[in-house]
Amino acid sequence: MFYRFPLKTVLLCMALVAPIDRAAHGLDTVTRRSTDKRAAGEITEISKTEVTVTPKAGAATTVPANDIERIEWDDEPAVLKLARSSAASGQYQLAIENFNEAKSAAPAGKEFLQADIAYGICQATGKLALVDAEQQSAAIELLNAFIENHSDHYRYFDVLLLLGDVHLAKEE
Repeated sequence: MFYRFPLKTVLLCMALVAPIDRAAHGLDTVTRRSTDKRAAGEITEISKTEVTVTPKAGAATTVPANDIERIEWDDEPAVLKLARSSAASGQYQLAIENFNEAKSAAPAGKEFLQADIAYGICQATGKLALVDAEQQSAAIELLNAFIENHSDHYRYFDVLLLLGDVHLAKEE
């Protein structure tokens, strides 16, 4: 007889197992929007327009920022995958809690990873502000702080767009 597992159980298992598999390889992985081919290696450079991935062997690959669907970091905490999943499913408050937990659990000195987690918090807060007017002022502050502190992040223009959306929702 076939047993069906609840979706939350399956997602949690995936979130716990996937980082273990990547950790064995020691690679950052960039998933692109335009192709099924991923770029894997060490992310050595990030700017607001592109990300450079240097593989263990071979030439570095430059991925345009607007073609990046997501980055999975070599040493990211398991809860980060859960946070991304929560944000994608519209559970913004849970996503914010999970991103904050990931921020605490992330290794020190990993500035690219920490900036990506900060973006996740900003994105979830901004999306929450679009459906909850009480969150708009706090979201605007957070988005402006991200722009100021991470002006060369590959999600810079996404944050600008979200900031504009929140201002429109606030009728400013």
